[in-house]
Amino acid sequence: MVITSQNGGQSYSHPSQIVLDSNSSTRNLHLGIIPVQVYVTYEQDMGSNKYDVFLVKTDDGGLIFQVPSINLSHSPEAVGDSILTVDPIYGKQIVTCFDDDIRNYSPSKIVTGN
Repeated sequence: MVITSQNGGQSYSHPSQIVLDSNSSTRNLHLGIIPVQVYVTYEQDMGSNKYDVFLVKTDDGGLIFQVPSINLSHSPEAVGDSILTVDPIYGKQIVTCFDDDIRNYSPSKIVTGN
């Protein structure tokens, strides 16, 4: 859940849900914020403790997040230690993570978007 303030913390919005699937666990949430847009990555359990990395964004400062989230990793094995970076000028997102799938193996997998 995310709450936002448009007036320096004097008041806050109603909570906005980032992850809509409440049937599986999530971890490692990261926020990337540029004016008006908020990007969020998180790792979601896809079953048997194998996590994939998802990206979701909002264009209204965090009030409503786009549905559905985008699965960035699509890995049959565990993915972890994801990190989100957002370029403050161009809004390009860079997500790095470790992928245990030997077919995708690299110490750090990098996914970019714009």
